[in-house]
Amino acid sequence: MAHDTAVVLPYLVGADGSLHSQTKDRLDAGIDMYREGLAEAITLTGGLCCRNGIYTNAEAMKIYTISHGINSKDIFLENRGLDTIAQAIFAKKHIVKPKHWKNLIVVSSDYHMPRVKEVFRTFYESSFDIEFEGVESGLAQDPQTRESENRSMEFLTREFRDINPEDDERMVKRLFEIDKRYNQNPPSTFH
Repeated sequence: MAHDTAVVLPYLVGADGSLHSQTKDRLDAGIDMYREGLAEAITLTGGLCCRNGIYTNAEAMKIYTISHGINSKDIFLENRGLDTIAQAIFAKKHIVKPKHWKNLIVVSSDYHMPRVKEVFRTFYESSFDIEFEGVESGLAQDPQTRESENRSMEFLTREFRDINPEDDERMVKRLFEIDKRYNQNPPSTFH
């Protein structure tokens, strides 16, 4: 059975829209899933990476995806999220739920997968069928990478432990309370 969409999380995108090799690897995995009929659509995530950027992460990733022969009608953009938590929340709220999708596969790098799984399990109800695809990065055993991922997991647990995955409005409100980067765009603009 094909997934409704492959949700591809970015790594780094340059201010000029250039993609880091890890971002390309993640995209290539999502593109392959689409081509092989394992996903009916591709959802690309990520907001503006830096103040002087020309594209959001999702927009830059869309350019790459289209250049690899994927029809734009099957590409959906979540271009507000500035981190994995926000990307999961906004993709759910603005793409996945409105399209009534329930069967997802989330693509990221292998070292990122434990955190990605925890993020999606925190914010998506049990009615979602979510699989995860970790792309080889060579960093899964790197001590600094593992420490950074562990700190992020601790943050997720501490800040979102009392959030009900069915309460999207509370998720967004909490996100805006703890991450001041979103204060430039108040929550009402994210409805």
